Amino acid sequence: MIEKGLIFLFGGMIGLLVMFIFGRRSSVSNGGTQQDKKISQKADNEINLSVASRADTSLDEKISISAASLQILYDLNKSLGSSLDIYTIIDQALSSAISITESKKADYFRYQAEDNSLNLVRSIGRELNEIEGINQDFTRGKTKIHLKWVLEHKKSILISDTGKDPFWEQNGNSKDQISSILTVPVLIGQDLDGMISLTHTDRNNYSREQKDLLTAIAHQVGLAINNAQRFVEVAFLLNSLKAKQELQDKLFEHIPVGVLLLDKQFNILSGNQQGLDFVSILQPDFDRISISRLGEKTIKELVDCSKEPLPVDLRKDENALEIFEVQLRNAQTIEGQYWILMISDVTEERGIKSRIRVQERLATLGQFAAGITHDFNNILSAIMVYSDVIIRDSQLSDQNRSRVNAIKEQSKRATDLISRILDFSRNQPVEHKPFDLIPFLEETRELLTQVISENIQIRLEVSLVPEILLILGDPARLQQMIMNLALNSRDAMTEGGLIEILVKPVEISDNDSARFPGMKPGSWVLMQVKDNGIGIASQDQTRIFEPFFTTKSDQGGTGLGLAQVYGIVKQHQGFIDLESFLGSGTTFKIHLPLFLGEVEEIPEVQTEVKLDGRGELLLIVEDDESLKDALWNLFEDHDFQVLQAANGEQGFDIIKQIGDRISLVISDVIMPIMGGVELYQKTRKSYPEKKFIFITGHPSKIMDGAIDQDPYARLIQKPFSMTDILILVQEIRDTDEINFK
Repeated sequence: MIEKGLIFLFGGMIGLLVMFIFGRRSSVSNGGTQQDKKISQKADNEINLSVASRADTSLDEKISISAASLQILYDLNKSLGSSLDIYTIIDQALSSAISITESKKADYFRYQAEDNSLNLVRSIGRELNEIEGINQDFTRGKTKIHLKWVLEHKKSILISDTGKDPFWEQNGNSKDQISSILTVPVLIGQDLDGMISLTHTDRNNYSREQKDLLTAIAHQVGLAINNAQRFVEVAFLLNSLKAKQELQDKLFEHIPVGVLLLDKQFNILSGNQQGLDFVSILQPDFDRISISRLGEKTIKELVDCSKEPLPVDLRKDENALEIFEVQLRNAQTIEGQYWILMISDVTEERGIKSRIRVQERLATLGQFAAGITHDFNNILSAIMVYSDVIIRDSQLSDQNRSRVNAIKEQSKRATDLISRILDFSRNQPVEHKPFDLIPFLEETRELLTQVISENIQIRLEVSLVPEILLILGDPARLQQMIMNLALNSRDAMTEGGLIEILVKPVEISDNDSARFPGMKPGSWVLMQVKDNGIGIASQDQTRIFEPFFTTKSDQGGTGLGLAQVYGIVKQHQGFIDLESFLGSGTTFKIHLPLFLGEVEEIPEVQTEVKLDGRGELLLIVEDDESLKDALWNLFEDHDFQVLQAANGEQGFDIIKQIGDRISLVISDVIMPIMGGVELYQKTRKSYPEKKFIFITGHPSKIMDGAIDQDPYARLIQKPFSMTDILILVQEIRDTDEINFK
């Protein structure tokens, strides 16, 4: 008796424990529709029948069943707690439900909120075609009444005998007869996730206790699915945040600006590698923990500068090449005070801006130089022509002949000076022709060895070069460029040294950081003239190409050598830059376009002058009286008849009157009222084959026009000698396709 009493007490405790954990069973409320009441009454009747049918079960069996169920629930709870896959959770729940209730089939119907429908997602005891048939019924709107009721009311339903239930319809896809049904909703909070439905072929198979147990399982499933969904959402959020953080880190790491976050003691909290590298340059004793100074300024000085909107320029020391822009900004947050340090390497940017400023300044100086050379050319041309005319006088004494020769010699020196200025202003005419740079440089090196002292070694190094290296240009001008650079290097090495001429082809791309402003991508030749002399001070480097700027005034320097170099490079569509350090030497870097065509032989020009005017009529149009008179005397001496005009308007009036008689028009290009180009264009309308010779100090004004393509026109550059213009007149006269009448 005592043993049976203990068993009874133990069984009661188990029952209380089950009721405490899972609560009372769900039941259909008294309210609602008539159909709901019938189903509720039906469920209670079936429960009563189930209990009555099992009234003869012994107490020991009940205790055994309850203990086994508790173990199943415990094991299920344990397994669900470690599972994050929804379908694994459902499968475990269905398996546990089968074990507890000894059902034939267990289904999980998932609720589809978007269309308020059900879908059979998991099943035990059904074949695949049967599952597909049930889901097809759902898509056709054929949903069992008891499933609809659970869907609408979110409450459990127990059908003990489907044969006595007027609302039950046999599923045509089922292979066997269903007699008992137990269906409970799976809720996540107040929302329906789905429902677990058990079926059996026997009537009265499910009890109230089993209904409570299945409700407990459904509760566990709801919690587990909710946890899994939350975990997936949290995992997705974390992965999204991680991806954004990685993207931010990559962006942060690859921006060209160094960024560091500092606390108020200037200790580094975070930052990118670029910032750490820049600080390492500006603070040699940097411990990668805190910042005490950057370059020439202490951190306290930078704090004072942080009130200004503009960044601070810093170098490691006064001789350092690298230039950094530094900004320190205060960042006040709810957590405290911080400092944001931003460092940019602006060395290359400043170099480009400096090149642009230099080019703009030199272009302005070039325009000014071109303007003044026009007047100088008129003066020198008149002097040179008159000198040639005078020296032809047979009655001239030897003493006066010597004096005239001195005038001619000084005129030549002045002409050379003007030529250098014109080279700088890029107004000097350049004969561009393709030639091989390698033998040209070897010849130039040999020439340099003859004019530069023996204590200076000259070395030529050509690398990565095919058989020939063609460029398009004027060899004489380019040789003058190299000579000027070499002489400049010689003056920087008073005790001897080494001049290196380094040449190699290079490919310039769109993204090449070495590009100059306006430099197009493509094939180029890099020529470097390098010395190990005294170098050029940084404050002088931006002015080194300006005309008349010199650091060698005590040595008699004119300040035109490097200005001429700059102009010649620009005449060849090239770019020049220099790199120089005091005490370490200077390197001039020149980029010239590589020529990809073929070399053509150019016939030699006949220079012998045999000119007889034979009384032909010339028209000279020139606003400078001295040059006009000099030309008049020159052509009068060669048996020409000469007419004069002071500008294009006067010249055109003469052409309109006697244009047929005029064999040749010699005209200046730039004149008041009407210039030579307009005169030429107006004359061409009436006389398309009238011969013209243009004299100018500004060839660039007309070289891009149609004149240089006209076989009936020629161009001569001021200043010129008598021989120069006579050769040109002879050339246009002796051309087979052009004959004076």
